[in-house]
Amino acid sequence: MALKICVVGNSHVGALKFGWENIRSSHRHELTFLGVPGTSVRDLTVEHGIVLPTTNTARKFFLKTSGSEGIALDSYDVVLLVGAGLTLTSALSLTNRWRPYGLLDETIRDSQSQFNLVSDQLFAELISSRVRKSFANRLLRKVTRQSAVRALYVTTPLPSSELRLARSDDPVLSLIAGAHGPSIASLYRNSLERVMGKDKVIFPPAHALVDGAMTDARYSRGSLRLDGEREHPDTDLNHMNAAYGALVLEEVFNRLGSATSSR
Repeated sequence: MALKICVVGNSHVGALKFGWENIRSSHRHELTFLGVPGTSVRDLTVEHGIVLPTTNTARKFFLKTSGSEGIALDSYDVVLLVGAGLTLTSALSLTNRWRPYGLLDETIRDSQSQFNLVSDQLFAELISSRVRKSFANRLLRKVTRQSAVRALYVTTPLPSSELRLARSDDPVLSLIAGAHGPSIASLYRNSLERVMGKDKVIFPPAHALVDGAMTDARYSRGSLRLDGEREHPDTDLNHMNAAYGALVLEEVFNRLGSATSSR
């Protein structure tokens, strides 16, 4: 069944857009892409079933990527909300203050007073609270409340595994690249599904990840900016390439195909 799909979000829309160019001949779906880079994605809102920009900057990107100043949700069968500022690292920034005992490395347990120690259950709820209050979750809820369109959330890519080779003083990145990476990535994944709904969240396939906490570096090399005119710098560990975007879109199509066949 061919579907009309609108892909909207921040700069991570680019990977899906360029990935679609590589696989579109194998699918009958019709995709429209609308990306608003950086924090400007927060300048989007939903009014009367229409996604609208609220600033001139966001409006400029609307016109550039979609040719319109608004998206009528009911014109589509599916809306994919991509990234929208919610990341593993932003959710885990609370570890600079709050940690369960299990996230204390042996080297810092003697100075554990720098953290507020909490139970595993409370720490999981703190992560879920971050997700619940995020702009991405609030926008997803607006879409589902104001339209009958099916809405899915495509997660922000996990940092590239090149992270292990980079020198970073960021304690959150150190957690992700270290021995605790798999467990905290799993905790974040569970929080997304708990808050947004398991049927609404799209993750990359497991084979595209390293230890479940980072994206395989081959998918971050050669990533393009949203305008497609320049590559991201080699130091950019967050944006992924067309090959990654194609993998994620196949995950989306598989999910939609399963939903259609189950009806």
